[in-house]
Order: sequence, then C-alpha cells, then structure tokens
Amino acid sequence: IYSALCSKRANTLESKYAKFAVDLTKSDSTNKSKDLIEQFIQQLKTILPNEQEFTDRFIKLEYSNRKRNDQNLVTKYAIYELERIFSKKRLVSNTASIEHIIPESEHDTSREVLNIGNLCILENDLNEKCNNHDINDKFKIYKESQFLTTKDLLKHYPTGFTNNNIEERAHYLAHEFYQSL
Repeated sequence: IYSALCSKRANTLESKYAKFAVDLTKSDSTNKSKDLIEQFIQQLKTILPNEQEFTDRFIKLEYSNRKRNDQNLVTKYAIYELERIFSKKRLVSNTASIEHIIPESEHDTSREVLNIGNLCILENDLNEKCNNHDINDKFKIYKESQFLTTKDLLKHYPTGFTNNNIEERAHYLAHEFYQSL
C-alpha cells in the first residue's frame, strides 16, 4: 500500500524494516520476538495512507491479459489478498486466476474492463470454461467457484453485472481491503 500503490518514499519504509530486522535478529526469546513483531506492525500502521488516498489509487488498478506490466502484479496481489481477507485463510490456492467479468476483448478498447472492479478470482478450470461467454453464462459458472470473493460478487449482483457496476464495485473492494488492515 505504502510504496507499490501510493508511491510513497521507499526509504522511510526501508529504514523501518532494517531496524526491525536487526532487533528481531538480536531477540533471544519467542515472547520478545512476538512483542517486536507487534510493535513493528503498529509502527507501519502509523505511516499507512488514509482510506481516501488508498481508495483513490486502488480504484485505478487494472489488469490486462494482453499487457504484462508491474501494475498487473499489484492488481493480482490485491485480488488474491482480498480473497485471503474474505476467506480468513493465510494463503490462496495457486490453482486460481484472474477473471474479467465483462470480457477483455480485442474489440473493446475501454479501460474500464481492465479495472479492478471488473475482476474476480476464479479456479483455472472455471476460468477456461468462461472464455468470452456472456454475463448470464459466466454467472452460472461462477456459482461453481469456491472463492468467497466470487460468491460475494454473485450476492451483490444477483441479476447481472454491467459497465455501470465496475466503479461501484471497485470502491466496495477498496473499502473492504482497507478495513481489514
């Protein structure tokens, strides 16, 4: 959030990590290490951008299957992290992939289909089934998914999803992400 999303100065973060690493290395007990970790988390929270600044950046995240770039990595991380937050699991299965709800097609040049509000996580085999199907067919496939963020999508948009829903969902995802911090 601090550097990859909000483009804050990395040296502020690096000095905190360096000091923490030294202190943790010197720790001689499990309890002291746990205390150091908790203190470090609290320090990081003091430099966390506010929710509005976070949201302003988060809702602009994009993911494209056609263009490989650094933003794809940040967006993919955010999608996987959201699933971890929703499922309360430590890790998300490596059998997952990013799905464009409204398909990313060669004919649609609008950037909104690349937006994080138009993305969900889906099992690889289900994603392959979706291909470029219409929303109604995709939603039937989404119902087979075990991912809670995908189930949440279906709960919030039971009758379908349009370009008009993308920005609204991006804001919702930003809020859910930020509130988990």
